[in-house]
Amino acid sequence: MANAAQGTLFQIGDASGSPEKYATLTEVTSITGGSVTNPTIDATTLENDWRTYISSKLPDAGEVAISVNWEPDSSLHATMIGLAEGGTAGTYQICWPDWMPAETSGTFTAATNDIVTTGSAHSLATGDMCRVSNSGGALPAGLAASTTYYAGVISSTTLKLYATQAAAITTGTAVDITGTGTGTHTIHYDGIGVASVDNGTEIITTSYPHELVTGQPVRVVGTPAAGLSTGTTYYAIRLSATTLWLATTNALAIAGTAINLTDTAATFDITPGRVWRFEANLTGANDPTSAPGEQITLETSWKITGSITL
Repeated sequence: MANAAQGTLFQIGDASGSPEKYATLTEVTSITGGSVTNPTIDATTLENDWRTYISSKLPDAGEVAISVNWEPDSSLHATMIGLAEGGTAGTYQICWPDWMPAETSGTFTAATNDIVTTGSAHSLATGDMCRVSNSGGALPAGLAASTTYYAGVISSTTLKLYATQAAAITTGTAVDITGTGTGTHTIHYDGIGVASVDNGTEIITTSYPHELVTGQPVRVVGTPAAGLSTGTTYYAIRLSATTLWLATTNALAIAGTAINLTDTAATFDITPGRVWRFEANLTGANDPTSAPGEQITLETSWKITGSITL
């Protein structure tokens, strides 16, 4: 695999399985919005504003050019050329090695205009997954514990909550908050908490829906079960909304081969990388180019036909 993209992966979904699996094809070097005039995202530098750029400049039905590199391996070469020449429609995702931190939280208050105000500056970005909890009373009417919401950021201390990521990104209909609740309200975000580990079946159970797909890169933070290490990239194997295995490579995740876990320690979080998942039709591609000894470069144009995901 080419090193130029520094780990920004281009993956293709396989809708024939349930749940869908995402296989890594190659690495991305740049992303450019088709008709917009904003600068190209350089996938090799992980610019700080790439998430804002994607959510605001590449909406549904937009067109985007994606440049990818790969080594001239015969099997991958045939696959990539097949995509370029076939006008392929499907589901794809781009995974950045931009890891969410361990789970963090903060107190909040809520108003009946659906605005959530945090007690201190939050680190949420629009589209981030979050949850809410309460102690000493009841959550604001309209909100429920152990439910996944998505942030629509207004300021460093204010936001709205949405039922879907697409609604948050496009400023759709927010969750209807009809009361302020009682007691202390807490909003939790970023890392996915682990509730238990079964070292007989290798199944990791999360404290709430993890929203991961098979093949998606993740890391672990905290004190993980034996067999896992912090700072290492693993790949999710989705079993259900709250259970998964982890694999050492994307190919092993696709094959359903889990890591052998040798104890039941559950004092860790799973931290996914940032992902842009989209449905698209390939609308055109340049002729792949390369110089002797170099990776092959292909620029393709994709017509976005489904919801974007960050």
